[in-house]
Amino acid sequence: MTDRAELQRVIAAMDDPKKNGDGCIVSRRLSEFEPEDVTWLWPGRLPVGKLVWLDGDPSTGKSHLCLDWCARLTIGRTWPDDASGFPGTVAYLTAEDGIADTIRRRFDAMDGDPSRFFLFTVKESDGHERDVSVPQDLQRLQAVIVENDIRLLVLDPFTAYLGGEFDTYRDHDIRRALKQLARLAEETRCTILCIRHLNKQGGGKAIYRGGASIAFTAAARVVLLASEDPTDESRRVLAVIKCNVAAKAVSLAYQITDAPEGSSRVEWKGSVDVSADELVTAITAEERSQIEEAKDVIDDALADGKRPEEEVWKKVRAAGISKRTYRRARESLGLTQRAGGAFREGFGPGGRWWLQFPETHRVPNNFIDCQTNARHSMVDRGTLWAERDGNRQHEQDERAGMREF
Repeated sequence: MTDRAELQRVIAAMDDPKKNGDGCIVSRRLSEFEPEDVTWLWPGRLPVGKLVWLDGDPSTGKSHLCLDWCARLTIGRTWPDDASGFPGTVAYLTAEDGIADTIRRRFDAMDGDPSRFFLFTVKESDGHERDVSVPQDLQRLQAVIVENDIRLLVLDPFTAYLGGEFDTYRDHDIRRALKQLARLAEETRCTILCIRHLNKQGGGKAIYRGGASIAFTAAARVVLLASEDPTDESRRVLAVIKCNVAAKAVSLAYQITDAPEGSSRVEWKGSVDVSADELVTAITAEERSQIEEAKDVIDDALADGKRPEEEVWKKVRAAGISKRTYRRARESLGLTQRAGGAFREGFGPGGRWWLQFPETHRVPNNFIDCQTNARHSMVDRGTLWAERDGNRQHEQDERAGMREF
């Protein structure tokens, strides 16, 4: 433990940090801070002085949404849910769209004020211009945000402006960079909105679908999702994945429509009763069609009664259908162990899984016993484990080779 003399030296350094070359810890009581309400550019979605992520797959209109919000802010137009707006200045960093032929045309189609819309680059001492880099250029960025009273800064996409020394999959790297960016937002009272693509995992909770490290999601106070509407191919949906500073706002439907001069704009279609989690797990029209095709192949394969599961899968695979789609089709037909449509005959290396429509098949009692009684004599037990996922139950006996696929 630290001796008393060393402890006194540390305490003394708290009054004069210069006495301690390593610095000191400064203590402040919570009572020194006055409570403050969260203020908003757009209530429930764009908090002032905070980090916000907008996640979504390509072609869901993320850039269109950001430009729509920028246009509304530059003229003080009401927000899509009729919340009151006020005029302000915005800045937009884009690494994917042309400024003159895309950004300017779309912004004009959305009736924004281009004199309140800034684009930033960094000019080096040799006259060379480059993109802004985070966190390398945050001091420069802070200066121009304050000078031009920027209320909303968009980074589209964020990873294009993250310094090359940072690994987007390392939590430590991302937290270090984003902590500085969050401090910039707080000190300048500027909302910083960053665009990010979804990962390719599919399904699961929306909060885990953002690309790269989960630290991105953790650092943001609000995370939004732009998604296709699974109930209407012509529409898309803006939903709230996470909001740490207010109750989650309702989801809003929107469309990307044609505008004059060959451009496009956002048209809002009101609220919809669908959550972000439901959007990322929804089956698209294309997937639904593939599932129906898989069901037809399975129907044909089992027309004459039970068949080995591997034979059924081979027929489905030959039709160009993925294993994931096959599983979904099989589950919808009741061809699972729980529903009674999948069963095993024999154990050990010689055992086989069979499929048969539940209405014509009765699961053998001895197999049910194997599920419910861990000491059943038919199973040469090694390690039995169970994993439940919704209505699906998987059981495996490593030594007997038993599994539910």
